[in-house]
Amino acid sequence: MRSIKAVAVAAIMALAALSSGASGDDISFAADSMSGSMRRGEGRVTLIGRAWVRAGAVTVRADRIELWGDDYRYLECRGAVTATDEGRGLALAADALYYDRRIKLMRLTGGASMEDATNETVVKAEFIEYDDLKDLALAQIGARILKGEIAARAEFVRFDRAAETLELSGQPYVRRGGDEYRARRISVDLGTEAIRLEGAVSGSVVDRGDSTEGSGR
Repeated sequence: MRSIKAVAVAAIMALAALSSGASGDDISFAADSMSGSMRRGEGRVTLIGRAWVRAGAVTVRADRIELWGDDYRYLECRGAVTATDEGRGLALAADALYYDRRIKLMRLTGGASMEDATNETVVKAEFIEYDDLKDLALAQIGARILKGEIAARAEFVRFDRAAETLELSGQPYVRRGGDEYRARRISVDLGTEAIRLEGAVSGSVVDRGDSTEGSGR
């Protein structure tokens, strides 16, 4: 009978050979234990205990990871989940994570966070969806954002990483240094720190000649 180590090595080689059709990325993994079928096109594998999966520049770690679908397109992870994308400079964490490798879409639920080293921005919420192809993150339910002197919160946040912009709605609030802003909708340019307020605007501002635009409508 082959050793557990030999079985694991064979499984890694099989996954790498099957994965290229889903996203063009090779895939490898490790865990304390593994179960499931690796039949081509019908495979479903469950990794339990110190599990990790690496696909291209993305590495996911969790207590439990399931891979399934055509060429292991989908990952579902639970328990102390972390994910890193070295190419994007991202570090993510949550209680649970779903990842579609083909369209490069991640959904994080439960104490979700995203640390963006490129933009020096941290986003936290109960739910975060990150679309790698659009370089766009959506955060919902108790979302909070930190970027230098800017601290913001809202029920819904749209974070366009490429454009370095935030759009906040659902009782949004932004604090920058000693300034505070409230409105129905708030937009923030993270590059220039310009803030735009729309609807039911209120706040307190220390006049330093900063760029702030507002509309009371």
